[in-house]
Amino acid sequence: MRRFTIFESNTTFMKLRLLPVLLLIGSSLQAQYLEDFESFAAGDSIAASTGSEWIVWETAQAMGEDALVSDEQALSGTKSLKLESTDVLGGPQDVVLVFGGEGIWDVTFNILVPEGNSGYYNVQENPIPGIDWAFECVLDAQGLALYNLDSTPILATTYTQGEWVSFTHHIDTDTDEMQLFIDGVFAGAFPFDGISIGGINFYAAGDGATEPTYYVDDISVNPLEELQTIGCTDSEACNYDETATLSDVNACESPGDACDDGDSGTINDTIGEDCLCAGTVDGITDIAMIATVSPNPAQDVVRVQANFNSATLRVMSLDGKVVLEERRNDLLKGTDLLLNLNNGLYLLEVTEGANRTTQRLVVQH
Repeated sequence: MRRFTIFESNTTFMKLRLLPVLLLIGSSLQAQYLEDFESFAAGDSIAASTGSEWIVWETAQAMGEDALVSDEQALSGTKSLKLESTDVLGGPQDVVLVFGGEGIWDVTFNILVPEGNSGYYNVQENPIPGIDWAFECVLDAQGLALYNLDSTPILATTYTQGEWVSFTHHIDTDTDEMQLFIDGVFAGAFPFDGISIGGINFYAAGDGATEPTYYVDDISVNPLEELQTIGCTDSEACNYDETATLSDVNACESPGDACDDGDSGTINDTIGEDCLCAGTVDGITDIAMIATVSPNPAQDVVRVQANFNSATLRVMSLDGKVVLEERRNDLLKGTDLLLNLNNGLYLLEVTEGANRTTQRLVVQH
């Protein structure tokens, strides 16, 4: 049994593998693979039409899990794979493209989520669905792509609704690394929790609040020689990495940037021209903490900015229960806090030593 968390509503999907599913070893993909769905007719059931490459999550075709090829939308050609459900909680369409590959791979596919709808996919660690999840992604109706690893949110980024968006995953199963690119732009990196790429699960599910509908087209799987090295590629930055081949703009540190010198007796810590972090000695015994929170009401992400660079952010329900607590060291320039909370009224407290400020925070999806 595995639970699928829907970030916006905390609804969960539950899937059970009722019977042993098809295990592919000799026929697992170990070479280039491309699927553009042009060899199928509109209305074809993908798993029933392909045999071992595509399978349904359960073994019974009669359960309605097979997804249909559609000519309603297409990135290339005239057809794509459509996943849809009239139930905001998802199902029953639920198909898996089986891999079973190890090593370093480029796994790319394109998804179109119509405006007002939502979508979902996950990557399995095993060719048998339901044994282990590597990660999962909810594409919500507000244009957020929310990534989850072992029930823990690990990345929130954006995508464009109503348009084809490419999702590229560079995965190294030997070093447990994955680099994510959305429309060719580096979106982030996080651990790949698995010893193999079992397959991609396209499930007719979404954010738990809107009807899931999305299209998939131009799936490709290609071997890679190595992952790119992520780092600061700005030669003028203090932490320039000449070995980096993939730029992470958030990793660059330059003179004038806010920092934390680790001294609670200083304020306005800043990276100097010598690339050292230093602050001004605080001669005032009591500084009023000032913080701004936006947007408010918020949905999934709130931005917090304060006149103290380092502080503890604490979100509490009205009964005083702490529902979220994180230490941040980038408040002077502003930091994004991923909420993953139910609708309601909360208190957001920003604390550093004896300095504290509390604001009301409304979460409204």
